[in-house]
Amino acid sequence: MRIFFDTNVLLDVLLFRTPHAEHSAKVLSLCAAGGAYGIFSVLSACNMVYILRRNGLSEAEAKSKVLELAMTIGMADVDSASVKDALRGDSSDFEDSVQALCAVNNRANVIVTRDKTGFVSAKIPVLTPTEFLDREIDDTET
Repeated sequence: MRIFFDTNVLLDVLLFRTPHAEHSAKVLSLCAAGGAYGIFSVLSACNMVYILRRNGLSEAEAKSKVLELAMTIGMADVDSASVKDALRGDSSDFEDSVQALCAVNNRANVIVTRDKTGFVSAKIPVLTPTEFLDREIDDTET
């Protein structure tokens, strides 16, 4: 399974945002353990460094955390065609539209996010970390 992580899920883990960090970390740990392949976009990398800085980390600390994450799970490129498609689209959330196209273009099976509203037109399933974990439990029980 290829899991595409939205920025907010990764920031939950990096910033220890409660109560979300626990479930987000569990999904991420599945990838670190080899039970799934995780990816995030280069757009997320840029946004995470900026947000980590805004939350008190130095430039070096922020970049180190994102680099460590990129060494744990994959980082996917966002191409200009996806950005143009998102610009042409009618989504109310441009950034999430770019993220959804990146996920599809990188053969993700699911998008994991805490804000599903920006992904209503995604062509693959969109789940919260809790929904993803519940689904994984259901799949192993059957």
